[in-house]
Amino acid sequence: MNKLINELYPVEKKDFEKTGHVFGRAFKDDPAFCNIFKNIEDYRRDAFFEGPARYCNTYGKVYATSPEIEGLAAWVSSDYADMTFIRIVRSGLVKSTRRIGMKTMFSMRPIFEPLEKARRRHMKGIKYIYLMTLGVDPEFQGKGFGSKLITALIEDSTNEVLPVYLETANEKNVGMYKKFGFRVLEKVDLPVINISQWCMIRAYIES
Repeated sequence: MNKLINELYPVEKKDFEKTGHVFGRAFKDDPAFCNIFKNIEDYRRDAFFEGPARYCNTYGKVYATSPEIEGLAAWVSSDYADMTFIRIVRSGLVKSTRRIGMKTMFSMRPIFEPLEKARRRHMKGIKYIYLMTLGVDPEFQGKGFGSKLITALIEDSTNEVLPVYLETANEKNVGMYKKFGFRVLEKVDLPVINISQWCMIRAYIES
């Protein structure tokens, strides 16, 4: 049963703009995105972070802690982990891309390509849940919202009998995720921005 998920707010299309703002604020100090967006206006950064909500609203699940959206998480099954062109169009990501700028979007491709390759290598032949993004607005951090979202995600993975896979560029988050049963698979160095990200996995049951 999805007891915890039933306590969360399922994000709707009318919330997309706010989700971008919340994710944008949540990741403002993230080592990778801090570097990528250092010379980009906040409204363009927020447009980028609308992406996970739009995509997972179509192909997966996206939940907020409440209709006020203090924090939210977006995830998909491994069948939809790759954002193909058709999926980008169908999920409405083109609208966000236009506001970000094609030049900025294309510049991100070589940066994150090693992460995609690592995920495909580690999870080859395995069905899993891919946590695309999880963030809490800085104003509400430290109040248990992040833990609530992670616990709900774990509940969903247990119900689906699937492991959870994620990446994080914040070393502090590595320790947090370990407390929830995740382990590090690999530390990947991203080119261009010279930042590392950790690939992590959690089994659907405790070993």
